[in-house]
Amino acid sequence: MFILQTLLLCLISPSLEEGQLGVGAMERLQTVVDGSDFLGEGFAALVEDALVWDDTISAEHALGLDWIMENPSRARGRVFSLEGVAEQGNRLKEPWGGIEEWFIRNSKGTLFCLYVVGESQLQQGMRLQVPARFYKTIEMEGRDKRFRMYPTFVTSSIVIPTFAASSESSLLFILLPIVAIGSVVVFILSRLGTNKKNQKQKITIQTEEVLSAANGNAGDLPEDASQALAAMHQQSEGDR
Repeated sequence: MFILQTLLLCLISPSLEEGQLGVGAMERLQTVVDGSDFLGEGFAALVEDALVWDDTISAEHALGLDWIMENPSRARGRVFSLEGVAEQGNRLKEPWGGIEEWFIRNSKGTLFCLYVVGESQLQQGMRLQVPARFYKTIEMEGRDKRFRMYPTFVTSSIVIPTFAASSESSLLFILLPIVAIGSVVVFILSRLGTNKKNQKQKITIQTEEVLSAANGNAGDLPEDASQALAAMHQQSEGDR
């Protein structure tokens, strides 16, 4: 309900240049208090902004999280490029229905919170790179029972499938040649195994025929080894 109402308000509001927040939204961000986990007017302003995003939105700044944590107020409301792996997510309760809360760990091991406006395809373990507006820092208790400050951001679900699909396509192009080569190797090995089996069977049959012939004529052969071999040779010549 909240998202539907704010979307209607955004549609009748004057348009702004890409990446810019309106004067009203900036004023509402002035009420934000860092450290508190309360989601108030400043959060609502960023949610309303994310509702009108499209997949062409781009980051204004490539600065790291350390720069943001040094002075959160100077970064508030700006769009940053974020990357990392989704570790844990859940849906916010009313009055923030339709918003997902994700904890992302970037390549440096730093954890941050990402609020996704709208239902996304984001899953645990998925790597992503998205633009997002900085909201504020929140103090939370970690698994080690120590309290730490984490940066939080707001983004739109519209930008999540774009980057996720791109990653899946790249993975598909990598896997296809591997699967093709593997199929060829399996085919060649199966053919070699069949040929060896046939040769082994042929040798076994020939050996059994020789032994059978030898046993059948064993009683007629001389006791002397050289004479026995000569007799066997004569018998084989006679069978041809």
